[in-house]
Amino acid sequence: MCGGLRQLTNRSYQNYETKDGDWMLIVEPLWDWKYKKYLEFLDLEQYLEDPRFTSFRGAAIHVAELIPIFAEAFKKKTTAEIKAFFIKNDIVHERLVNPSELCEDQQAWDNGYLREVEFQNGKKKVMPKEAIHFASMDEPAYTLAPDLGQHSKEILLVAGYSEAEAEVFIATKAVIQHP
Repeated sequence: MCGGLRQLTNRSYQNYETKDGDWMLIVEPLWDWKYKKYLEFLDLEQYLEDPRFTSFRGAAIHVAELIPIFAEAFKKKTTAEIKAFFIKNDIVHERLVNPSELCEDQQAWDNGYLREVEFQNGKKKVMPKEAIHFASMDEPAYTLAPDLGQHSKEILLVAGYSEAEAEVFIATKAVIQHP
């Protein structure tokens, strides 16, 4: 894990943390054409002639060495600096959205990706909707999972325990029974 995000193993498709604490997703398959620009932008000129990193193949073989070097260099640049560099050099990228930001993302709401769910205790939370939608089907109802132990006694009875045995398990807290 790298800062809470899964560390990708391909230098061309990677997440890097910025100086501001944002995370940027980078997709760059044209390494042979653009590696010099990357290295110069990241102030890593000492690697310009390093055969480990001067070709797509070399960088792929030495990705375990390259990613930490890039990670440290990206942490020295702001999100705005990185975005400007990527836009100028036609590098596919995106700032990754934090879950808290997603809940307030108007585009996500407009596209119907989110819904507000009210729990039994009255609290409301924003939850994602199903990823796949079929025009021929209505939106499925959101059903809350049962509380922990809500059906313990019924499950014990179905499993073959007697009413008395189930009561002993509950009384001794061998199983949880939600009121």
